[in-house]
Amino acid sequence: MGSGTDDFAALLSSLKERSGLSYGVLAKRLHVGTSTLHRYVRGESVPTEYGTIEKFARLTGATAAEMAELYRVWMVAAEGRASAAGSVTEIPQSSPSGARLEEASPAEELRSDASGPGAPRPGAPSPAASGPGAPGAPRRRLLPALAVVGVLGVGAAVAGVAFAGSGSSPQQSSGAAVTRSASSTGSTNSTPTSTPTASASSSASSGSATPATSPASMSATPPPATTSSQSLPAPISVDIRPYQWEDKCDQWYLLNRKPSEVPPPPTEQDARGWARALGAIPAGTMKLELAVQGASADTVVLHSLHVRTMSKAAALPWSAYSMASGCGGGLTPASFDINLDADRPLAHPKAGEQGDTVIPAVDFPFKVSKTDPEVLTVYAHATTSNVSWYLELDWSSGDRSGTLRIDDHGRPFQTSGAKGRPLYDYNIDTSTWEPDDTATVN
Repeated sequence: MGSGTDDFAALLSSLKERSGLSYGVLAKRLHVGTSTLHRYVRGESVPTEYGTIEKFARLTGATAAEMAELYRVWMVAAEGRASAAGSVTEIPQSSPSGARLEEASPAEELRSDASGPGAPRPGAPSPAASGPGAPGAPRRRLLPALAVVGVLGVGAAVAGVAFAGSGSSPQQSSGAAVTRSASSTGSTNSTPTSTPTASASSSASSGSATPATSPASMSATPPPATTSSQSLPAPISVDIRPYQWEDKCDQWYLLNRKPSEVPPPPTEQDARGWARALGAIPAGTMKLELAVQGASADTVVLHSLHVRTMSKAAALPWSAYSMASGCGGGLTPASFDINLDADRPLAHPKAGEQGDTVIPAVDFPFKVSKTDPEVLTVYAHATTSNVSWYLELDWSSGDRSGTLRIDDHGRPFQTSGAKGRPLYDYNIDTSTWEPDDTATVN
């Protein structure tokens, strides 16, 4: 373990000793093993999800400044986990004659009664290349967070576009989920190259269990390179962490199961496996954390983030289950609100909070490099619809520019509203799910 892990462990140890709480008490409240907590504090292991560390900070009475520093050193320490990096693949702007139809679908292991009727079959994810597990200890910034907060109306499958950020888009897609290309803008004539695609890694919580019926999306193997610029990889990488919880009191999942068939709610770090095994869909809001990092010391400008909706239908007619089995506060970073019902959805930055500190609204563009990453948090929100969607991030560096697609292993993310659906809370004392007539799904 490097110095980043040492700094992380030292801060954990300091907070633990100051709190006066024993390892056993802390481990029980964090829902982790005592030996696991010992390894964190000794620097022998780094948790894959920040949720556990955030709860640790709250339990030990960390100040806002200490929570910010703890987040920073955790991100640095987590850089050594190359397996957690988002994959980057290459796909072209338009489909050549040999293009195949690729449809969003559930994972094979999720075939259960949770699968809705008419769910399409999947295409294979694009081949992975490299992730952002760069050496060294880069500085992580907490700003900004991007909230894709849209009130989605009921409608047929569409190809919607939401431009996050006030900057103009250099390109637009020509159909439902048709990818866009990076381009070289040097002395040659803007020769199209392929669009990198960042997908959630297997170590991160990920994946919609049962995507809504959606139109087929065009995808193809990239054509042979004809210029030197085509062989160059994207100068940025994205570490994608889906299924993050802003506050488990407000986290819900839709399940096509009776309460007696649903196991107890998981901890945040186990949410992915729990959801995938049961075919659960995030209800109301789905939170993603994106750590964007440059591949070298050269500055890369992030221009805007686009939201692509592959399909939109009525919200799933399933029951919603709360993850709240004991609640606590959470971090509320700066955010962008996007109303996907608008004719031309735009991102409107909003101020947020980090502990006791108010974070001013921040808009695109942002700059990243190998030593200066940017952490973006995305909140995708649906109220009355079941939506399949993904993101596209525009970037430029010198005479190069392009677009990075952000999705879940080549498939779209999925979020469904739960308005009017039966709601259930888990009773720890009786180990049963009980109806909740007072809660709302945000």
